[in-house]
Parts: sequence; C-alpha cells; structure tokens
Amino acid sequence: MSAGKEQKTGMAKKSKFSANPGTGISSILMIFVVLCITTFGVLSFVSARADLKLTEANVQTVQTYYSAEEEAQEVLARLDALLQRAQALPEDATELERARSIGLSGAEAQSAVQRLEKAVDAAERYRVLAAYAAASLQENAEPGDGMQADYSFALSNVSELRVTVELGAPGESFRCRVLSEQICETDAEEDRPLN
Repeated sequence: MSAGKEQKTGMAKKSKFSANPGTGISSILMIFVVLCITTFGVLSFVSARADLKLTEANVQTVQTYYSAEEEAQEVLARLDALLQRAQALPEDATELERARSIGLSGAEAQSAVQRLEKAVDAAERYRVLAAYAAASLQENAEPGDGMQADYSFALSNVSELRVTVELGAPGESFRCRVLSEQICETDAEEDRPLN
C-alpha cells in the first residue's frame, strides 16, 4: 500500500506543480484583442466626428456660395431688364425719358442726361444708358465708360464672389453676359482669387 500511496502522492505533486500554459496565454490574448477593438472603436468615433464637422462646414460654405450666386443672378436679371427697356426706347425719346426708363431719378438722371446729350449716335446713347443701368444696381457706384460692370457679393467676413459682366452693344445677340466669377479675399491688399 505504501507504493500505491506514493503513486497518489506523486500524482498529487505533479498536478500541484504543473500549470496549463494555454489558460494564461489565451487570457492575455483575449485582453489584447479587447484593447485593440476598443482602440479601433475610439479611433473610428473620433474620425467620424471630424468628418461630421468637416461636412457641416462644407454644407455651410456651399449654401453661402449658392446664396451669393442667386443674388448675382437676380442682379443680372434686373440689369437685363433695364437694358431691354433701354433698347426698346423709340429713337425720338428725350434724354430724360431714356434716363428714367432705366430707373434713374434726381441727380443721377441729370448726370445721365448730360452724358446722353453729348452722345453722337444711338450706339453711344445705349452705351451711356448701359453704364448707368449697371451702376444703378451697385451701392456707391459711378457709371463707367466701358461695356463691363463688376459686382461683389459677400460670402463671409474674408471672402466674396466677384462677377464681371459684359454689356452687349445694340444688335448683338446678348444684352449682358458673365465674363468671369471669382471667389476673392476681401481683406487682402491685392485681390487674389481663392480658387
């Protein structure tokens, strides 16, 4: 019996000192996997929040741009209507009637009348009316001599949409058309396009 007892004691000693290495490694591996999944989850959340903020900023920028673009199109439509009225005037209309046809009154009308009286032909009279019509749609604008007009529409505190419009001469297939549109900085010393 003593040999049987020693066998049992030897077995007990073996099981007491022998550890199953699979249990410890699998626990460490499980902890590592949980930490990796948690880290990737946090990184995904942070990335999604950054994308959301960027998307919201982009939505605001696009809405502001198209709002300014809509305003520019409204100005162009009003300018086109004024130029259409100027072209439709009869040849024997007075200079004051011409000035009033594009919505001028007071000092602006008198200034236009003076320039219209100096015009030598119908094309020059139209050019004068077109310059006054273009200037009448801007604040504090003086009518130019050329057949172009520049308009600015605010996008933000630091940028604006600038539109250059060509005014068509009588007999051309257009009354006005956009030559260029640029997004420019407003507080810069030089006008640099942003796009």
